[in-house]
Amino acid sequence: AIISGEGNYIVILGDDDMFVKKNAITRYVHEFEANPDVDFIYSNQIQFNSNFKADYIYEHFKTDAHYQKGEDSLKNIWLLSCFISGIGLRKNQNFVELYPEELILFPQVEFIGKILLKHDSKAVSEFLI
Repeated sequence: AIISGEGNYIVILGDDDMFVKKNAITRYVHEFEANPDVDFIYSNQIQFNSNFKADYIYEHFKTDAHYQKGEDSLKNIWLLSCFISGIGLRKNQNFVELYPEELILFPQVEFIGKILLKHDSKAVSEFLI
């Protein structure tokens, strides 16, 4: 699906996910445009139960932060962004080459790692997902 997506940016949501702010997409676009070297964005998230009560609040980031590609991005974003939902990507890279060819349990973990090795990332402290 991300391979055929149109436009300059992609935000990935799961089938049961939603934006919690009306301006969420605008925020992603703003961050990409203000940070031309950032190709990966991840925000804080809230998980709701079936009664729309907050079950878990994932406040990974106290403040917005820009991380350099490689070790800096891997150390500060990679393990936090294993939930594929809420990931913002700049569509200037070949996603087919980055996605694992072999069948593995969580291919998105390797996919994210490969992106962060080559591209700067941005942590957004606002709850967008």
